[in-house]
Amino acid sequence: MSEFTTRPAAESDIPNWCEMRAQLWPGYLHHEHDVQNYFQNLDDNRIAIMAVATTAPDSALGFIELSLRQNIPATKDDVYTYIEGWFVSEMIRHAGAGKALIAAAEHWAREHSCSEMASECEIKNQNSASAHLACGFSEEPRNIRFRKNL
Repeated sequence: MSEFTTRPAAESDIPNWCEMRAQLWPGYLHHEHDVQNYFQNLDDNRIAIMAVATTAPDSALGFIELSLRQNIPATKDDVYTYIEGWFVSEMIRHAGAGKALIAAAEHWAREHSCSEMASECEIKNQNSASAHLACGFSEEPRNIRFRKNL
């Protein structure tokens, strides 16, 4: 498979979407609740987009979850599009699905008057960092977060 298209998530995507989220965030236990909540509380400030093969448009092979956020130090605008999650099934990585999802995200961002998108990944996740860079993102200065139990 080398040709992909994108479309908004549909309720029929729930099983695949939950499975892909579990691969992206394996320690998180509330995928089904979050996905069901997405459909119960649709609003214009967030969207989930699925990547599908043009030969099988009912079978999601990747997703990108986006939201509008405000005031982050690395962005120049008050409101920007934030990538909450971005996943492509391992069997189709490096075939264009990730770029198709980013292109759809950029289109959605422009429709919402955003001139920037922001994202992040864990420092050790070189595959994600490489994918971001390949799609035109630039790395921002890193911060170290601290916490202290009281």
